[in-house]
Amino acid sequence: LPIFNPLPVINNAVSNIICSMCFGRRFDYTDKEFTTMLNLMSRGLEISVNSHAILSNLCSWLYYLPFGPFKELRQIEIDITAFLKRIIVQHRETLDVENPRDFIDMYLLQVAEEKKINSASSFNEDYLFYIIGDLFVAGTDTTTNTILWSILYMSLNPDIQEKVQDRKS
Repeated sequence: LPIFNPLPVINNAVSNIICSMCFGRRFDYTDKEFTTMLNLMSRGLEISVNSHAILSNLCSWLYYLPFGPFKELRQIEIDITAFLKRIIVQHRETLDVENPRDFIDMYLLQVAEEKKINSASSFNEDYLFYIIGDLFVAGTDTTTNTILWSILYMSLNPDIQEKVQDRKS
């Protein structure tokens, strides 16, 4: 019997909900770029926690070492950054002021408004990149893991599972 692993399906679903809110679109589960980003996020988090790269939290200069997990982590960051910045550029180029599609459009409209009032405003595209990066990477990971732990908890505690099912009705 194959082992049941809900991670890929839940990870895809959670990430697609976040993508719908932030990017105004969802990705097909077989979309190569989307699956590559999900794999990069998982690998980046794995490296950050389960390798010597964790030491870069103590000594930030270690992050720039040109070998091993440090180099791989930097490449992952470069790839995810390029993906997110490409989406921001596409939104800027196709922005319809009268019909905002999602969070990015609304943020870009707010950037334009803020620039009229205060040129030193913190509303800018750099900050937008960090916000959607946090939502996309951390939001996907945190929500996916919360759901997976909930599934495990309910599978180990049928009485709790029953209560959840009763509440759902």
